[in-house]
Amino acid sequence: MTKIYITGAPGSGKSYLARRLAAKLDIPWYDLDSDHLYDLNHDDRDAYYQQLLTQDSWICEAVTLGLHTKWVEVADLVVLLETPLAYRVWRILLRTVLKGLGVTFSGQEGRETWYKLRYRLQETWRYDERHKIPFLSTCTLYQDRIHVFSDNSHARRWLLKTIKYRKLTTKIGAPRV
Repeated sequence: MTKIYITGAPGSGKSYLARRLAAKLDIPWYDLDSDHLYDLNHDDRDAYYQQLLTQDSWICEAVTLGLHTKWVEVADLVVLLETPLAYRVWRILLRTVLKGLGVTFSGQEGRETWYKLRYRLQETWRYDERHKIPFLSTCTLYQDRIHVFSDNSHARRWLLKTIKYRKLTTKIGAPRV
């Protein structure tokens, strides 16, 4: 049973990390900010989130501030990606161009619009003040679960080692000192 919650600014590499971890660990992955979820009414979206929270294992990722606390409460591990702003902006712009060429990205269905592009750039530009600082201040009880990484490759390596270690200690008992 593994529950991993990944958060960070748009373009930080959340989906990239979540997709690779899900494939490697054979755990379902859910994008909680997926465009199709915002087409649902509020009650249906909440019911969907509640159903996910009760699953034994998952990897969930999101930017949205309103989701953080309840997901952190039930997660075994929380990853906060603090990818530098220049990388995030570059990834958002590159993804926009690729979407214009017909490439699809999970969680970002449909055609890219100027509104969506402007929203993603604005969210990544103001991420610290709008999301990260409030997130960390509301999750003070769960600081031991929150792990901060500057890029998704370091996060992936650390998570795989940590999960492997936890499975080993579950099978053979806690390590002796």
